[in-house]
Amino acid sequence: MKHGSMTRRATALVLGALLPMSAMPAAADADRYRALNRGIVGGHVVPGYEALAVSTEALRRDGTAFCETPDETSLAVLRGSYHRAMDDWMAIQHIRFGPVETLMRGFRIQFWPDKSNALGKQLNKLLAERDREALEPRRFRRASAALQGLPALERLLFDPGNDAILLDGSDAAAF
Repeated sequence: MKHGSMTRRATALVLGALLPMSAMPAAADADRYRALNRGIVGGHVVPGYEALAVSTEALRRDGTAFCETPDETSLAVLRGSYHRAMDDWMAIQHIRFGPVETLMRGFRIQFWPDKSNALGKQLNKLLAERDREALEPRRFRRASAALQGLPALERLLFDPGNDAILLDGSDAAAF
């Protein structure tokens, strides 16, 4: 009996809080909703994607420079660019509408969660096989999203022991 009366009281409180909202004029709501959407898009979504475009372009540029001249300095610069790009992605990764959803772009930037360790398995296989054709843009574009994003790059750049591999001048490092 007491449980039922508590449930009724909770229901009454929730309904009491919601009823005033249902009495708001529809036109005012629509205007406020449009203003809110414009503010979010203009103040968060667009600037966030603009920052991501800048930081990922720097990441591409610094990655190319590292591949051309793999030394400790270019590796440090590349790691810094990675951090900026990941920070910019984290600032907007919650956006789940628009172009980021086309062709699974969001997952291609950050394949997460990876419950079955697809990234680890596929990256280890790719590195072991050293199939250079797999890295050709036309073919890589069709590869698993797990291999294409920031987490894959993070493993290459930050896994313990990779510094020696990345900088040793071997075929493995070149790949």
